[in-house]
Amino acid sequence: MHINQVSKITGLTKKAIKYYESQGLIDVNKNPHNQYREYTNDQISQLKMIASLRLPIKEIKSFLNGSKNLSKLLIDQLNQINHNLKGLQQQKILTETLIRNLNEIEDFESKVETLESTLQLNDIEKKEYVKEKLIRLFPGEFGEFIAISFEPFLEFTIDNERKHSDWLSLVNYLDNIDEVSMQHPFMQMISENPNQLEDFKEQNRDFIDRLIDKDHELWEEQKKAIIHLVKNVKENDEFKEQYIQQMKNSEDLPQLKEGSPFSDLLYKMSPKYKLFLDRQKQIKKEADIELGFDSKNFLKNIYRIDENC
Repeated sequence: MHINQVSKITGLTKKAIKYYESQGLIDVNKNPHNQYREYTNDQISQLKMIASLRLPIKEIKSFLNGSKNLSKLLIDQLNQINHNLKGLQQQKILTETLIRNLNEIEDFESKVETLESTLQLNDIEKKEYVKEKLIRLFPGEFGEFIAISFEPFLEFTIDNERKHSDWLSLVNYLDNIDEVSMQHPFMQMISENPNQLEDFKEQNRDFIDRLIDKDHELWEEQKKAIIHLVKNVKENDEFKEQYIQQMKNSEDLPQLKEGSPFSDLLYKMSPKYKLFLDRQKQIKKEADIELGFDSKNFLKNIYRIDENC
């Protein structure tokens, strides 16, 4: 049976199936004539078990190699669930207490601060829910790459039919794009430098928040950066060649950039991502007014002309 059929039967993404194979959880033979993976019924049963357990790879390995039985795994999982429930119960009690106390607060500013505290708790739960869902569907480096790259924009819930439909489309799209190269600087940072990764996440969130809040200094910096880039590409042949080479060597995945189906779907689902892209479009519009032409089309044409030469 081929991977597309196995994906439908097990409910796992194709990337998840390949990841579990790379981790040695299943050993799949390839057809010598066409090199397609061919899955047996036993392997499909194993994948169903893996999908049902939703446990870390090392725990699943301990079950498959016989060092832990299923009962022990489930007991450990139950203990973790109880631990998580305890944390949620504490958050629930705190939130209920805050809401009750609102009636006892007369100062409007204090009420606002209290409400903000409550909303922040909810935002944390939403972010973790979406991020964990992505990582579960795409275990390994690929899922972590997506979750961390777009972490500031994952503070939403899939709470209606339209979002649910868009979510399914987004998952299907991610499952069919190229894997991220382990040579990608961001992938190397994930695997080799966790401290640098934390700094990046903090700086990235700060940049996004400042841009959304229309921080004047940052707004002007971004606008000037567009104008500076375009003018140098237009007037300096050496700079233009460097820019073209940089574009060719770019490690970013075009499948995730603005204008891609992924970006369009996230734009529809995530209010913060929508606002962020709208702000970027406003900055570009102001830069284009000063330049007197469309900067995006100009840069696209420069690159396209070079490709055709």
